[in-house]
Amino acid sequence: MISFQREPTVIVAGWELTAVARISVMKHARSGMWLFAGDKRPIAVICRSEDSEHIFDTNGRQIDAVELEGLMTEHGR
Repeated sequence: MISFQREPTVIVAGWELTAVARISVMKHARSGMWLFAGDKRPIAVICRSEDSEHIFDTNGRQIDAVELEGLMTEHGR
């Protein structure tokens, strides 16, 4: 499973907000290209400032990097 930044980072009041979505590799195509499938809905938001980082799931609950990794592999994806 691959974490994917779907939209550009947004800066609000000095915080960088990055939405993270889940994608997977479908198959290897000709000419060395890979085909990907993805879910358009974000699974988490990473909020960074110059001195800290916080990760929130889509329910607004603060999670850590291990929990984010679990969200990226959830549901057999």
